[in-house]
Amino acid sequence: MTIVRPKEFVVDDGDPFERDLLDRKGRVEGLCGLIRDLSAAAVLAVNGPFGSGKSVFLRMCASHLRSLEVRVAEFNAWHQSHTKTPLVDLVAAVASSPRFTEEAARSLREVAVKLAWRTASAATRGIVEREDFQSAEGPSRFDDWNQTEERRKEFHERLERIVAQDGKLVVLIDELDRCPPSQALEILDVARHLFDVPGVVVVLGINEQELQHRVKTLYGEGCKAEEFLRRFIDLPVDLPHPGANLAGFMNEAFASVGLSGRLQAGSDHYSGSMLAILADKVGMSARDVLQFTHRLARVLALSPAPEQHDRRGWAVEHVTLALCALRWADTAGYRKLMAGDADAAEAAHFLVEALSAKELLAGGDPFILLMATSLVRLDPGAADQQHLEAAGFDSDIATVILNKFQQLDSEDDRFWIGHSRDRFFEFVELAA
Repeated sequence: MTIVRPKEFVVDDGDPFERDLLDRKGRVEGLCGLIRDLSAAAVLAVNGPFGSGKSVFLRMCASHLRSLEVRVAEFNAWHQSHTKTPLVDLVAAVASSPRFTEEAARSLREVAVKLAWRTASAATRGIVEREDFQSAEGPSRFDDWNQTEERRKEFHERLERIVAQDGKLVVLIDELDRCPPSQALEILDVARHLFDVPGVVVVLGINEQELQHRVKTLYGEGCKAEEFLRRFIDLPVDLPHPGANLAGFMNEAFASVGLSGRLQAGSDHYSGSMLAILADKVGMSARDVLQFTHRLARVLALSPAPEQHDRRGWAVEHVTLALCALRWADTAGYRKLMAGDADAAEAAHFLVEALSAKELLAGGDPFILLMATSLVRLDPGAADQQHLEAAGFDSDIATVILNKFQQLDSEDDRFWIGHSRDRFFEFVELAA
């Protein structure tokens, strides 16, 4: 069965770090230790680009905190904003979390609804004219403020009683930066001010740059978005790039789509290692790796796995993977090659440039060399010194590529690969 979307990552409460392929256990434990020791109210932020694994990190935090007997409430701002009223949505998610007694949940919901109603009532009176305050009803506008403030204090008092009775509460808010700008900032405002109670810690999963963009969308490009967000967040924690753990994560991704017997990263397996270099050099996020792997599964399903001495089978795999790498790293260059606006030597140079891999290639890196040479194989006529140098390679690197080209194929193989050019593009496009 073909799957086009990676499966949701599930964290097992029995062993939160069982599938910690990015080696984030230490960082999770450190953050959870800090949270457990905090006595004052605080807002923390786990910051990382889209696809960097923030959601999985927060789930591991939630699971580990529960193992420490800390009460946790989880709120997905993107999926769980059912009423589009942030105060109601967030409080409903918190009150519905495990370890909240029915009495405590009902109490919190009641006062939150009253506060939401008072806030909405005060905010929807329309445009204020001077005459409104000079009329007999004018002073009642101050009653709106007073009653809203009373409801806010009542919410604080009830939450304080709940925390005093049942212990610390940690509220994890994910996907904040996927919400519309006004909604994201309103959730941030509610989290910062309404949950500003000793013993309550709010942890946000954010893409700080994207959240800054949302602030500027509302307040203009001149707004100092970074300073604005600091008013809401007490301590940011940055997620590191997968780095040294990338190969293990990729191998798990290969296994998830049934490719573990065909692709292995971080070894002398050429196909998998070619892809590991691609992922590292273009800075693929964890989500990028999963999406790319699912595309590969669809591509490779179109051709059988080559046997050990199947030269033509390996040619098909390596040329196909090199095309996939080019399409991901330099889509414009890939399109030029497919349209005939660039030859295979130029395409190889596009890929090396996109991966910033000239030094690796000059040093004889076998995986970069195989990727570059595999693209050249699409057009045997481009496999000469003049073509390669005209494409941008210096003479020494051009010679290295030519030597590799001579090692890989017989005359028959070169003829077959060159005349199968359209088939390779069909493979890649069908799974794009």
